[in-house]
Amino acid sequence: MKKIEYIPKFTVSGKAMRLIMEIADALERYKIVMEGPDGVRLRKLNQIGH
Repeated sequence: MKKIEYIPKFTVSGKAMRLIMEIADALERYKIVMEGPDGVRLRKLNQIGH
């Protein structure tokens, strides 16, 4: 069976990628804030353990 390769009719510019990364970073910071102090403490402990 022949594979059909999908080729989108658009390209993602460098500016768009930077904006996507900024949004992802902002969402991660928001998630950390919403977890509260316990979430931050657990993240630090997890990073120290690895």
